[in-house]
Amino acid sequence: MGRVRAFTLVELLAVIAVLALLLALLSPTLRRAVLQTQAGVCQSNLHQLSLAQVQYAAQCGGQLPAMRGWVGGGSTHTWQDDGTHVREGTLWPLVAREDVYVCPTFLGLAPQASRSYSMNWNLGNDREFFPRENLVRVSQIRRPWQMLGIGGENPWPISGISRYGIGDGCLLADRWPLRDSLGTFHLPAGDDLDSGLAGAVLMDGSAGLQPAPLTRRLCLQDDWP
Repeated sequence: MGRVRAFTLVELLAVIAVLALLLALLSPTLRRAVLQTQAGVCQSNLHQLSLAQVQYAAQCGGQLPAMRGWVGGGSTHTWQDDGTHVREGTLWPLVAREDVYVCPTFLGLAPQASRSYSMNWNLGNDREFFPRENLVRVSQIRRPWQMLGIGGENPWPISGISRYGIGDGCLLADRWPLRDSLGTFHLPAGDDLDSGLAGAVLMDGSAGLQPAPLTRRLCLQDDWP
């Protein structure tokens, strides 16, 4: 019987080099697939929260949940607690799963996050705090397919777009110039996290990815300055 020929060191190194090259070529594709899957989970989360908004309004005679109460803690609630503020929120009895309140892509950036979403500042707000805008009832929203309900918010400011990162659960687009921004971390161009898209759900229940520059337009009624 003939002897079985073993790999030489040169041949083994050549195989390793080919495998490393294939992995390098496939890595961007695999990473993109992971990010697309995470974006899909984010949209599913937002859809569930949107259904909770609708259900809450149905139970309260058409009145929307307050943007400063949908997660608990008032103006002090944080996105890095142990989940207490999420469980204290008005939507918790309708969506009692902590994982629904945080985007998986956001978790990759901030592993300690218990929440990554914020509610449109115009919805169910406090007229004393926001004297001009006050959409407290579903019937006041004339074009729900153009009005943001809940969206992912950036944890960092972006020059020319926003001055603050995620904080109090309120996506505030226009009270002060360049206040908050929809998140820009979904499917970015290369490593530029300021160039990506944001998970958002509109008041007609449609969830998808939106460009961050649309934050102000989606938060306001179409004829407001």
